[in-house]
Amino acid sequence: MIARDSNHYFRIESVELVARLEAGLLGGPTDLRMLDDLFRSAHTLKGAARSVERHFVADLAHSMEDVLAHHRETGERLSPIETQELLALLDAVRRELAKSEDPTPIDEGARGPTRRATGVRVEPEDMDALSGGIAEVETHGRELRRTARTALELRALAMKLSAIAASAGSESGVPARLRAGLDELTSTLADHARALRDSTDRLDVEVRQVSQRAFELRLVALAEMLPELERTVHDAARATGKLVTFEPLGMDIRIDVRILAELRGALVHLVRNAIAHGLEDRETRRQFHKSETGRVTIRVERRGGRIALVVSDDGRGLDRSAIVESALVRGLVADEDEGYRRIDELIFHPGLSTARTVSDLAGRGVGLDAVGAMLDTCSGTVRVRSTEGVGTTFEIELPLSLSATRALVVEADDSVVLVPIDFVIATRRITESDILTSGTRPTIIHDGSSIPFRTLAELVGTEGDAESPRIVVVVRTSTGPVGLGASVLRGTRDVVQRPLPAAVLRSRRFSGASIDQGGVPRLVLDPEGLVGASSNTFVRRTAATRGEPVLVIDDSLTTRMLEQSILEAVGYEVDVASSAEEGLTMASRRRYSLFVCDVEMPGMNGYEFTRETRSRPELAKTPVIMVTSLDSAESRKKGADAGVSTYIVKSEFDQTAFLRAVAELRT
Repeated sequence: MIARDSNHYFRIESVELVARLEAGLLGGPTDLRMLDDLFRSAHTLKGAARSVERHFVADLAHSMEDVLAHHRETGERLSPIETQELLALLDAVRRELAKSEDPTPIDEGARGPTRRATGVRVEPEDMDALSGGIAEVETHGRELRRTARTALELRALAMKLSAIAASAGSESGVPARLRAGLDELTSTLADHARALRDSTDRLDVEVRQVSQRAFELRLVALAEMLPELERTVHDAARATGKLVTFEPLGMDIRIDVRILAELRGALVHLVRNAIAHGLEDRETRRQFHKSETGRVTIRVERRGGRIALVVSDDGRGLDRSAIVESALVRGLVADEDEGYRRIDELIFHPGLSTARTVSDLAGRGVGLDAVGAMLDTCSGTVRVRSTEGVGTTFEIELPLSLSATRALVVEADDSVVLVPIDFVIATRRITESDILTSGTRPTIIHDGSSIPFRTLAELVGTEGDAESPRIVVVVRTSTGPVGLGASVLRGTRDVVQRPLPAAVLRSRRFSGASIDQGGVPRLVLDPEGLVGASSNTFVRRTAATRGEPVLVIDDSLTTRMLEQSILEAVGYEVDVASSAEEGLTMASRRRYSLFVCDVEMPGMNGYEFTRETRSRPELAKTPVIMVTSLDSAESRKKGADAGVSTYIVKSEFDQTAFLRAVAELRT
């Protein structure tokens, strides 16, 4: 019986050995030393597999060992056919390893998004847990600092009492022992306050150091992707019969392990696309006086807190007419003019392909849509440049990390949002006269050009009573600059971004949340959300979701936005209110099909709001869903007595059940 730990470590070792073998084969062994390295890797894999009774893997490794042993003895180079056969054996090893029940991730081979340091494997989930732990320590540090302030306040009070006792004198009847006790209390509190302050100062320094180290541990070199990219080039070139030179530059730059995991598939598709669709065959390249060997380049650059990946080929360029024809056939555009205007957008649409036949490389429309999905997940942008007969370039920009970033703190009324600093182009003061109207949307002038303008109140759904913006933050998006109107800028700070809860569909307006120094969650802006803010351009409403809108009432900005994102994602029109009083005002102006309400809010609470709606004839029949953290039988009874239709506890929140309740109550 083989212990689970043995299998676990075998999988880790086998991942490294397979990667080493593949890199060596794709590099084309040029001397006896390289053949020796390959032979030893195959031999080690065979021995490790046998030690854990993975006999089929051992047999595959033994077959590789036999081929390599012959060339090691004769000094002959591997032929292309032999290289291909050895790569096929490696693929068989991967498939066999993937059958293991060991939960260690193995992403179809030796390419899992992990970082190795002196033999230690660090998983993304472990890094998330570490970051979460650091955030908790920071929270406790803030509580400790508040305790230190309390100690100083008590010391000041003790000093005041001591001064009163001293001024009264012994003739007043105040015992000398009491005065001495007050003096001792003052001194003790001063010592404790000083010790607490020193401890919190040291804790702050140490937490910053650990946080920085944890951030660095999350970063892995893009070079980890090289074996997979080189294999992709090799296989695509062989399948198409094209000669290809692959040139990776700047792959030593390090990025967040989770971005690497998302980026992996997107880059593979871009490289494969460049060979299958971009590069011409040898004869065509000769006719156009090009080298028979096509070139695919990946260049990686640091740009502040972001990275750029520039993927280029020297092929034919985008086949614009074929793209438009395919879009017309699939009903994605109404006419050719619209198709040519939207080419840069259409090429990322799922299912769209310009290939005339289906093959392993093309024709299924699952290429560039993987890039689009990656950009959504990683808050990235892409620019496409293509010249007929010269080639195509995709320029992708991504943050270095999805978790840690520096952000500008932007405030309007009681709403606070964090804007990643890498997306901020400029900030300046504005007046109402600076806000213009172009068509149906407001705009402002920036650098002599008209750009779209949105307000923070518009993003978080508090437009009704929002004050006029006094400041504009110009934010970079994939479609160009957009102005974000706000009231106040509160400076910048480093934030550890946490993902939105798994039960909530990702809002296109926000990429996550961060806990501020007071322990309050603050939403982090996804700049791409500014492009479609308040327009619902990404929602297709069905018959089931048409009708009167839903009103969400909660004093927590984060809760309002999360509930709104769930409802809007399936097509409901949603308004939001930050208090019960505001909700009643909105309900008096517009008819709603449903109220989703919190219980504990400043001013009127949720029970009082529900009783008030039951007392008004025009609102009495509108259902109320109570979403609250209160889980006692008494709280539920209060809700039922007030007239609540459905009571949902936040700790037991289930997105499917919530949407089912909404659908049932609106019918």
